[in-house]
Amino acid sequence: MREQAPVVTFYNKRQWVTFDNAPQTYLVSYSGRFLQNEGIAVGLFQQNEGVLTTFGAVANFAHNIELQRDSNLTFGLNLGFYKSGLNASKVITNFPDPLIETFPSSSYFVLNPGINYGTSFLDFGVSVNNFLVYNLRTSELVVDDPEKSVSVHLMHTGYIEGNGFFDKSKFSGLLRSEFRKDKIGISGLAMLTIPNGVWTQLGYNTIFGISGGLGVNISQSIALEYNYERGLGNFTNFGASHEIGFAYKFSNRNSNYDEDDLGSIIPPASERGIAYSKPKAVQKPKEKTAPVVLKESVQEKPIAVVTPTRDTVAPPKQVVESLVTKDTIVTTSALAKAQPQKDTTKANLPKLKDREFVAIDNLTAVLAVTKTKQDNLLNRLTVTIAQRENDLAQMKQENDLSEQGIYTEPKPFKSSALENSELELLQTEITAIAKEQKDKIRELEIAYSEKMKKGNEQDEILLKEYAATIQNLKEEHLAAVQANADLNHSLEQIKEATEIEKKRRIKRASFVNVDGRLAQDIATLKRIKETTVLSTVPLKSSDFDSGEVQPEVQIIKGNKNVSPGYYVVIAVHNEVAKRDEFLTKTVASGEANVNFFYDANSSKYFIYYESFETIEAAKQALNKKGSAPYNGAMTIVKLEK
Repeated sequence: MREQAPVVTFYNKRQWVTFDNAPQTYLVSYSGRFLQNEGIAVGLFQQNEGVLTTFGAVANFAHNIELQRDSNLTFGLNLGFYKSGLNASKVITNFPDPLIETFPSSSYFVLNPGINYGTSFLDFGVSVNNFLVYNLRTSELVVDDPEKSVSVHLMHTGYIEGNGFFDKSKFSGLLRSEFRKDKIGISGLAMLTIPNGVWTQLGYNTIFGISGGLGVNISQSIALEYNYERGLGNFTNFGASHEIGFAYKFSNRNSNYDEDDLGSIIPPASERGIAYSKPKAVQKPKEKTAPVVLKESVQEKPIAVVTPTRDTVAPPKQVVESLVTKDTIVTTSALAKAQPQKDTTKANLPKLKDREFVAIDNLTAVLAVTKTKQDNLLNRLTVTIAQRENDLAQMKQENDLSEQGIYTEPKPFKSSALENSELELLQTEITAIAKEQKDKIRELEIAYSEKMKKGNEQDEILLKEYAATIQNLKEEHLAAVQANADLNHSLEQIKEATEIEKKRRIKRASFVNVDGRLAQDIATLKRIKETTVLSTVPLKSSDFDSGEVQPEVQIIKGNKNVSPGYYVVIAVHNEVAKRDEFLTKTVASGEANVNFFYDANSSKYFIYYESFETIEAAKQALNKKGSAPYNGAMTIVKLEK
């Protein structure tokens, strides 16, 4: 679910190569998303073991639910079909054996469900292998399946901060346990991906032994991997196994992004930056637009919002007002802009229409109502996209500022699952109303065609007007369908860009180790001191939030970035925003020597402006704290190596 672009993979494993007719496996597969929250993979495989062969197909389906910004719940389903039997071409006999021709083969359907919960750095979940196995030859479920098992996994993904070759490398570690009736299997895999497009992996499995592999991106689209495996214990004499994988990655629709900024042996034709290409506001053809500015938007750019035009819709009562006579129905029909009003020489008398024309009018009235609904739905979708674009701009700004050492206040929590559910419902309604319109237009065309066959010279003028009406309705329908397609294309671009910004934020969080945090802290303090001006109004003690209440004296050990001594602390915070607010107000009050240090053990920031070599000197400063408004909660902290 985390992959943005589709991938085709070719895989071959030659197991225990020192033996003749040793097991071989071939697999070709395709994987990719077909909706933003749904992914699919299909594959064909064949495995040969001596004179036996197995071939089949496998299909994977995954549905992802975004619970919060950095937490997801993914449901997976694996459906497999395979057929096992004797490969007669591998059997060598001195004389024809009729038993070979009658050797039975077996065919099965297998269903395996699974679930995974993922956060920024951790994934854990459970799956059931051979949950259901259906034997096609006997037409019944397999009850006592020795291969049935339950698997649990735990995975960590992070990034390495360094100054050399491994700088910004991606590290992944996976632990997996498989529980069967008679045994438990344990496996692990560690992978390191270097930004230049090379990756290496090391694995262990209680059955197959240890493995090591190396992969490389030949280009931005082509990757090649080799893996070597060696059995342990009783499997040592079986020899080595070799795996070769080849993958082709299709270009991502949002070409401004590369998911992990990986390099390749053959560099891309043009280097792609991180900045995303902002989707254009989509306007429906032939419709009025009204500028709407979201107040919370970072860029405060007017967003074009589709609004229905009143002159294209007439209420049903105005469309058809009928007077029934003995042989005809007289109507005053307002077919919106589709039927131009004409002056008559007889004081605009209503036209006489038969029942077939009235039926056409009724269909036109229904289409006018569906047009109103469709306009409203497209308008709601446009507003939703504008909100998503605004959220993306805020996330990008947060990332940009954070890289400069500027931290912003966390945004209020919004339920991503609820937002996505509402969006899916809206898209479903738009699809349904478009289908209803298409069907009604088809009915209208059929009714018009039937009337044309029965028409006479007196109906010629009306028939021409209805032909223009139908053509106009068809054009409006196609325009609405195209507008919906354009809106959804913009939405997909925003979603892909949001995924990249999420990864960018996760990477940044991984890189903030002790040294990285210290550099950011120094930059933040410098910025606050350089940009804060003295307050023209004296600040009060009530203006300062000193944070958590601390003991009068406490000892902190293991901080290598701060000199040992006795520090007179004036505030303690565990939130960056509150820390920066206190620092800013302290500088505005005239205290230019304010400083702070971070304690990794408690994850707290300690703010101070004086330190001493002895506790007596520190206590003296504590007793003489004076009337400064920021000194209301002074305590002493002793720093030891």
